[in-house]
Amino acid sequence: LHAKPRRDTLANLMLLTKSENSAKNDEIPETWLARQTQEFLDKHWIPSDRRLWKLDKYEEFLEVRRQLLLSHMRSIGLVEAQVASE
Repeated sequence: LHAKPRRDTLANLMLLTKSENSAKNDEIPETWLARQTQEFLDKHWIPSDRRLWKLDKYEEFLEVRRQLLLSHMRSIGLVEAQVASE
């Protein structure tokens, strides 16, 4: 699959309850994510484009999710808003 440094990035980590993690088991992301509610996907900033859930789209998934997380962090003041270039 993907090298450990690419797997262990913030954009690929989720805080799951014990039962959520157990239910996930070794299921591929595309299948597991498809079974989740929209509320769950939104809560974990999962990209809504289901094409990105496929393993061959992993890099794109990470980039889109990274942007979603960054946008949220900016909205709650954890990260400064991006300054437009002059």
